[in-house]
Amino acid sequence: MDLLTINLLNGISFGMILFLLAMGLSITLGVMGILNLAHGALFMIGGFIALSTTNAGGHFWLAIVLGSLGAGVVGLITERLFLSRLHQQLDAQVLLTLGLVYIIGNLALWIYGGRGQIFDPPLVLNRTISIGDYAFPFYRVFLTGVGAITFLGLWCLIEKTRIGAIVRAGMDYREMTMGLGINYGLTCSAVYALGACIGGFAGALATPFIGVVQSMALDILLYALIVVVVGGPGSVPGTLIGALIIGIVDAFGKAFFPDLALFTIYLVLIIMLLVKPTGILGRSQNVESNSGSQIPVIPSFTPRSRLIKYAPYVICLPAFMLLPLILPQYLQSMITKILIFSGCPLNSLFCVLYLRLLITFFPPIVPRESAMFQELGLELDTVYA
Repeated sequence: MDLLTINLLNGISFGMILFLLAMGLSITLGVMGILNLAHGALFMIGGFIALSTTNAGGHFWLAIVLGSLGAGVVGLITERLFLSRLHQQLDAQVLLTLGLVYIIGNLALWIYGGRGQIFDPPLVLNRTISIGDYAFPFYRVFLTGVGAITFLGLWCLIEKTRIGAIVRAGMDYREMTMGLGINYGLTCSAVYALGACIGGFAGALATPFIGVVQSMALDILLYALIVVVVGGPGSVPGTLIGALIIGIVDAFGKAFFPDLALFTIYLVLIIMLLVKPTGILGRSQNVESNSGSQIPVIPSFTPRSRLIKYAPYVICLPAFMLLPLILPQYLQSMITKILIFSGCPLNSLFCVLYLRLLITFFPPIVPRESAMFQELGLELDTVYA
């Protein structure tokens, strides 16, 4: 029972970090329609600024504030100079923000090096509490409280204030909102800066918990995207629910299914995409085209259309598992790479299941030192972890 309690608390505390991380991305996507793949880099910026502040002798709370503000300033500059000119240009948004990830990551590598770093919280938070026979870090309880307070603040801001009413109106009908004389461009800039601040705030708070390293931007972004998809873009309660689900599933997966721990969250993602593509508390959002017609952004699939859409994957899975007996190793490696980098979550799951099958039932075919795994590198190295 104590072990279940510990894992539940671990999942909730990690889920609160994911909530703070994903909330900035969620409101940016929901309000502005901008897919900001650089949000993980903003998380990293907040962590590095907080780290530099504490290394220079600054107080923990000052480090948190400076990390949040620093990420907010970087986000605001990015939005004003680049993203404000790319409204409804998804391809350009992806290319720009992905390029920023690599630029910021290389700057961090140049300044801080490639080694993971961490700093200690103040003594009042750097202690443990007893839960049965286990010691649980009090800092994780603190993270849970901060996440709950942040949730209440953001919910009140979006649901109970005039600014929140403008934001919600812009989510549904941007052009109509602007037609009422509201400076929606300024609102978008403020929302983007707020989202960047929240991302930096999450990074600064998470550094004593998970550390910070220059290569973490894309890894942490993946968690944020999964949380937004599961919870629903633009929804504060939905993002909280999605973050808690992912955090708890991840914690229990690592504790009870260590061989599959890295892939349990993908299972949640796949189930959500099959059952409710708009997310738990998401909604089908419409945007107006230049001709005034409504273009559905997130379509609602009927059960029949979902069956037709995913039937090829179900049909191909058994054939894919038989490849070790038919194809040479080079073709196996090439096909696995194609499926992994195709960007489809189902493909990634199938690759994992396929490799697990090989490892379990055909160890002579795919040894640990196989060129197949050497070519795929770190992307699949964790299958053996």
